[in-house]
Amino acid sequence: VGLDEPRIMSLDDALEYINDDELVEVTPKSVRIRKDPSKAGRGRRQ
Repeated sequence: VGLDEPRIMSLDDALEYINDDELVEVTPKSVRIRKDPSKAGRGRRQ
């Protein structure tokens, strides 16, 4: 499994980058993008 390097973004950049099913989590040391747990399971399933 290969992982990409994390993107370094400002808060403004992160807000422009996210999709409708994601949240921006802001802490004093970082800005993180994560999936919205309230919208979990709405993706495709096989």
